[in-house]
Amino acid sequence: MRPALFALLALGPVSPASGHPRPSSEATDVVPRSVTSLQYLDKLPDWTAEQRHLLDIGFDEAIDLAKYARWELLPPGKSQVNKNSKIFKKYFRAEDVETVLGVFQSLLSDSTTGSDRLQAIHFGNIDPQAACDAVRPGDPVPPGTIALYTTPWSPHAADKTSFIFVCPVVWQLGYPRTIHDIQCETTCANAAKKECWPSARMATYGGLILHELMPKGLESGIFDESFKDTDDKTVLAYDSYYTQKLVKGAEKSKALYNADNYAMFAREVWFTLKCPLIKYKDPDHWESTIPNNLKPKPKSAGVGTEEL
Repeated sequence: MRPALFALLALGPVSPASGHPRPSSEATDVVPRSVTSLQYLDKLPDWTAEQRHLLDIGFDEAIDLAKYARWELLPPGKSQVNKNSKIFKKYFRAEDVETVLGVFQSLLSDSTTGSDRLQAIHFGNIDPQAACDAVRPGDPVPPGTIALYTTPWSPHAADKTSFIFVCPVVWQLGYPRTIHDIQCETTCANAAKKECWPSARMATYGGLILHELMPKGLESGIFDESFKDTDDKTVLAYDSYYTQKLVKGAEKSKALYNADNYAMFAREVWFTLKCPLIKYKDPDHWESTIPNNLKPKPKSAGVGTEEL
């Protein structure tokens, strides 16, 4: 099974794989480091100690993002699913709320046991599918632009070893060390406006890793979807712009099975909580402000408009 390929961004398999304070009283349901056997598989040149540390804290951050996404749909102390989340409706169909909640819940568990789905996760830089430097004929993404990719995963064998392979280009992204290092005023190009679209200004290693964890959740069919954009060009449903475009278009049912819809939803939940004075708008608002002939077009599938 070939890995998914896209520009400078993390994807899972293309085929279905067979600043906000954290209340201590509500943090016990997050998979702790002590029960998650995060290990490494290397080849020369090895990662530096700092790079390994970035993967460690990125993994923890990914779990935190999943936790906040889960809380958005099932707030602490509540027994009823929140079916009125405005953020959720940007990324998924309203009728899929309980399924999406189940996916995030499957990545989290009681602190005494950990999540069986995550205990056998390994990071590797051996690139067994030669995806870091090459693509197969017909793949729409240039070679050398893959950051991370995952191995196939079976939900019926939760203890089976699974790998997230890390390509060298990931260290060229220059992301902040953690999501907490991103200041609210820097998430918008014009901080004075107090409103903007979710963008790559919010990108972190934890967000990339969360994307890779999604195929290991409850729905084994989660992978990376593409769709026909308004100009009939096939684009990958990646980044906040195209994930929201996916759920607003004719192929909206694909959002449930697209890994980045989960990752972008979780990211926007986190920043909405951290930055309550900023309004994060959706693509429809942006597209209504300029003529069609001036809208940016992706150069290739997966190259989004994250800086808008």
